Amino acid sequence: MCHCLSLKCFSSPVTHFWKSVENWDSDCGFRGPILHLKGTTETGLVAFQTRAPSLMGYLAGRLVQELNERQPELLISSRDILCVQIAGLCHDLGHGPFSHMFDRMFIPKMHPKSKWKHEEASLAMFDHLVSVNALEPVMKDHGLVLPDDLVFIKEQIAGPQNTSVVFPQWPYKGRPEDKSFLYEIVANKVSGIDVDKWDYFARDGPDCQHSGLQPPNLEFGKKITEAFVKAEPHIQIQGSEGKMFTISTAINDMEAYTKLTDHLFEQILYSSSSELAEARDILQNITCRNLYKNVGQTQAKKRVEVSQEQLLKWASEVATCRPESDLQGVTLEPGDFVIINMDWGMKEKNPINNMHFYCKNTPTRTTRISRNQVSQMLPDRFSEQLIRVYFKKRDEKTVEAAKINFVKWCMDNNFSKPQVRRTLSLSFTVWIIAHEDLPHGTNPRGAPNRTGR
Repeated sequence: MCHCLSLKCFSSPVTHFWKSVENWDSDCGFRGPILHLKGTTETGLVAFQTRAPSLMGYLAGRLVQELNERQPELLISSRDILCVQIAGLCHDLGHGPFSHMFDRMFIPKMHPKSKWKHEEASLAMFDHLVSVNALEPVMKDHGLVLPDDLVFIKEQIAGPQNTSVVFPQWPYKGRPEDKSFLYEIVANKVSGIDVDKWDYFARDGPDCQHSGLQPPNLEFGKKITEAFVKAEPHIQIQGSEGKMFTISTAINDMEAYTKLTDHLFEQILYSSSSELAEARDILQNITCRNLYKNVGQTQAKKRVEVSQEQLLKWASEVATCRPESDLQGVTLEPGDFVIINMDWGMKEKNPINNMHFYCKNTPTRTTRISRNQVSQMLPDRFSEQLIRVYFKKRDEKTVEAAKINFVKWCMDNNFSKPQVRRTLSLSFTVWIIAHEDLPHGTNPRGAPNRTGR
């Protein structure tokens, strides 16, 4: 007989307590990986929430238990519940320092051709803790059936393990298709609505609402990434069998990766090593709020697939994109610019198209909502790609020259109206007004409207 795990209470910034799976995270080998999460924050969040008090294991368990109680016809077993709880608890084990900054900014910078994602590390970390702590007998004692339930847990974390399966064949092995709903609790690959999102909104939504700030601060991420790149050759982390790894290669050894947390920031910041001087200066600028200047923001008319090589190419173009007359004699270098590409992650897909809804009159049947059943004010597009340019230097004369280059670059590439930060100087305004091929409707902040343009 399988027993659902009992729960322990810990402090949480959301509910003032959170519940964790007893005997797993504290007594049966989860301590090391959970401490790894405790030292891992989400970059740029207003309150810099750590991932340790995540509610995911608790929320996942609560949801599947509610489904079991309200819909017994689903035949959810205690094995199913336990596997969902464990998957929720382990879902984020693979996050590196500052979470998504590590796998979306730092690793692509160090290994441009790498397809590594934190979900891959979550699976490796899960296998590591099961192996090192000999957890298979413990799992069997709790009623799990191996290896089927191990496969099911990992499929919930990272999706189907066999990517060669062709639709419409059922791609999962851990559970049959009649229990497909279990795969939509921890990491919903259908609509994206899952306990991970609920956890995110519960932790970060209130902070952002009260502060008026956006959750992800990409400027912090870029600067920390730059510091980690500078520090990469000079940081050594001991892994299995005494082998040494750098920051970026620690992802290949889970013993080393477990030690890779946000403490790396303080390790560099408070170091006295001359080799870490450049990285240390960058982090000191962050702590002193000496941040990059936001030059402006634009959009391409059509979606552009952006790689690290493309961002570097754009930086080079912006640096050399001068007007015909050299303004103020300022020399700009590609390394002075930082260009960030942002989108909302769903591309052109409408997430509602993948949602099923219940009607009070037919509570046992689901239906989809057609476009003519919802408000006509809904958008026709469900993605937005923004290109934002930052400038590393801070003196007013050079920053103004960078803004002029940015506007000229937007015009040359037929990008949307450039949104330039802060009021522009008179010389900048005169230059823009005099430039007759400015895109239709362009009115950089500080420049007067031109009737009929």
